[in-house]
Amino acid sequence: MLRDGSPRSRPRHEGTVRTCLTVAADAAPFWPHRDHLREVTRDDVIAHLTTLQGRRRETAATALRGLFRWTKTSKMIFRNPIRGFRGFRGIKVPDPIWPLLEPDDVAASVTAATTVQARLCVVLAAVHAARPDQIRAMHLDDVDIADRRITIAANSRPLDELTAQMLLDWLTYRRER
Repeated sequence: MLRDGSPRSRPRHEGTVRTCLTVAADAAPFWPHRDHLREVTRDDVIAHLTTLQGRRRETAATALRGLFRWTKTSKMIFRNPIRGFRGFRGIKVPDPIWPLLEPDDVAASVTAATTVQARLCVVLAAVHAARPDQIRAMHLDDVDIADRRITIAANSRPLDELTAQMLLDWLTYRRER
């Protein structure tokens, strides 16, 4: 029912269903004395979640909360054991901080790109964090080489030497074509 839906509920995304079932299968060995989800208590759920850490704990808490909410709505259980449970406060895993690219890494990526357009796209993505749709939406008016400014997604920023050189190479290639 979770995957296919019912007359009163929409079908859930396949990834959501897989996550819920995987988390439930991982939690089931911690509830050996329980024969049905109706018998699972809040303490059973918290005991299982304390064995997990980081993102796995957050994912498991969210999936179990959604699974029990769905089973309660579908009248498969009488009482949701983790109703109102919001996880372990203060133990939130921070998002990862991605390291900045070193100039040598950017230069190596630029030389690996074989065409002028590819080099320009690599530089715009690596140096200015431009996304593909933002790169495709750029116009010639977005680049001011004289004032050393570039506008990406309505954000004006200084134009560095590498990007300026790649833009000049692309404009030369475009003119010769």
